[in-house]
Amino acid sequence: MWCIVVFRSCTSSRKFDVSGQQAANKETALTHSGPVMDPDATRFNQRARSVQVAKAGVSFGSALAIAISWSLHHSIIWAIIHGFLSWLYVVWYALTR
Repeated sequence: MWCIVVFRSCTSSRKFDVSGQQAANKETALTHSGPVMDPDATRFNQRARSVQVAKAGVSFGSALAIAISWSLHHSIIWAIIHGFLSWLYVVWYALTR
């Protein structure tokens, strides 16, 4: 039992059987103009993205800590101190309230 799948593009088409092999009646081959995969680039992009996410989390934690501190103490000094503590202060606030 053979199934034929047809892939069509603007300029050409190819027929493949279920196993992925090209069928007997060949037509014009498809061309691919996509990017070339560089395996090292993926690891670099993942590291860069991880650093970007970590920085965003730290800055959000600092902003949240400053907002909580200002709403409780109305003091710039405490807001600065709690901003440096960032997520530690936010977690401590959540556990103690």
